[in-house]
Amino acid sequence: MITSHSFSDVMSIDDQTMTLEETKIVNEELSSAFSTKQNENETTIDTHQKQTMTGIDFDLIPDYLCQTNQSFKRKVHSILPSTMNLEDLRDIAILMHKIFSLEIIHSLWLVYRKSGMGEPQSTFETNQIGAKVWPKDVRSRIKTSQIQYIDDDDTCLTLVNGCLNDLNTKNHQYRRELIVQTSRLPGYNRSIEHIIEKFVQQRLHSLRIKIDQEIALVQYYYTDQILKRTYRDQKSNENQIQIMKRLCKLKCDQDMTKYEVILLKEKISIHLASHPFERESIAQSPLINSIRDTKVREQVYKEYKNTAEQGRIKMMTVYMECAERQKQQCQTQYDIEMKEVYKIQRDLSSDQQLTKLMWNLIEQRLANISARIECIYKFKTQLFHLQSTIH
Repeated sequence: MITSHSFSDVMSIDDQTMTLEETKIVNEELSSAFSTKQNENETTIDTHQKQTMTGIDFDLIPDYLCQTNQSFKRKVHSILPSTMNLEDLRDIAILMHKIFSLEIIHSLWLVYRKSGMGEPQSTFETNQIGAKVWPKDVRSRIKTSQIQYIDDDDTCLTLVNGCLNDLNTKNHQYRRELIVQTSRLPGYNRSIEHIIEKFVQQRLHSLRIKIDQEIALVQYYYTDQILKRTYRDQKSNENQIQIMKRLCKLKCDQDMTKYEVILLKEKISIHLASHPFERESIAQSPLINSIRDTKVREQVYKEYKNTAEQGRIKMMTVYMECAERQKQQCQTQYDIEMKEVYKIQRDLSSDQQLTKLMWNLIEQRLANISARIECIYKFKTQLFHLQSTIH
């Protein structure tokens, strides 16, 4: 039996800090949980739009399961019973792909809904208990939908509920199709099913990593917005608001450049190891190959190879030096700004200074930014290593 499995880039500071966000079938009671008011505000969203809303077209056959791709054939050829043909098993694999992809995407939309309903727990203590924060991804999708704008909160909830319902419907549809497909195939058994499941799950690993990142970023965005609201609730003046914005922007730049350097080092190291000179296109020189004298040809090739490898290493070194300079520049700018803020605050009258709570909120927001960016680059590294393994 098929079981369920768990399954942009940088969010903007303020509204330049973050851009960016169930292991079982969707609960049947989800539909009845919607309020009457929400149902009144709903309008029909056609199939194409729902595919756009969820970010994936489940009717498309993935490349790795296309007939032109031999990977599936190689995987099942040894266990293919004489009573079955390859295309029957391919159809089963496609349905499994749809089901697993659906569950992965569904887990993200559940988190969207929890954030919009104020259900996530912020990692920082504030008085904004149950505060509703709709992720930016949801708000941006509103613009491409046919949902009539009535109320910001209701509009977002209508869209998310509609997508969850659509995912639920498709899940049941594909599972029914899978039951029909497998029940009519003589010789189909759990062993074959397990092999196909494993093959599909491995190919969906990158999607799972991406969605896990989006889910984590929704939580960081939620926390950031709660801290931002709490800071404004302190009756902060325009100057105090700008202080937080500048520090958050500089903190984001500082941490991003720091992790870019780390990731670039890994990329260069793996690239050099996996792309030896002999495998590069420039390794073949018609001019050198035309030299008839073997010893002369080998000597010229050796010098040519040495020059090319030194040039490649030098180019990588230049990349690293540029990244390191940018990292140091961002670190310096952040340190200077922080010192300047402390200095100015000491010279202000007590009623104009940042309060202890304001400082605490700034520090918490900066910590949240650091944690968020670390999370982003952790997932980037995972994807990079996964892609390196595949290719």
